Amino acid sequence: MATDVVLRAFTEEDVTGFKRYWDQLEPATDRDGMSYASTTKDDQSFAEDGFLSDERGRLAVIADGTFAGFVGWRRRQNAGNSMAWCWNIGVGILRDHRGQGIGTAAQAQLVDYLFATTPVERIEASTDEENLAEQHVLESLGFTREGVLRAGNFAQGRWRDMVMYSILRSEHQRGDR
Repeated sequence: MATDVVLRAFTEEDVTGFKRYWDQLEPATDRDGMSYASTTKDDQSFAEDGFLSDERGRLAVIADGTFAGFVGWRRRQNAGNSMAWCWNIGVGILRDHRGQGIGTAAQAQLVDYLFATTPVERIEASTDEENLAEQHVLESLGFTREGVLRAGNFAQGRWRDMVMYSILRSEHQRGDR
């Protein structure tokens, strides 16, 4: 198990690790509906803003001094009201770092960070209905399972259901995890 998990801004070396994350996934089993958009697009985004902007962000997950993956968030508008927005978060951990609590620690730190540094009321995450490990992690962090988004994602050649979770600022402040 990793004893020291930290989040940090991406370095150029971390961008290489980020690309390695996508290369090591098996398209039919690991991607959880995600696809790797473009090396050029990532290189451009890193050069422009280091993967950090007002609308989205990405931080490197470092476990015991080694790049182990990334966490990310993006702003999602929930309704026409400009106040009704939330962060949608995600995590990607390199295969050889999985099962060690790194993803759990990284997501806990990300939630703490987003509630501490932004006025957001809600943070949400969704995962494939078959990804029981991520569902367990989200529940252990105090997220509430809200429901199933039927045919919420097209992956692995078919429409797949997604499970939606959220945590509210008041729940996080109470320490419901």
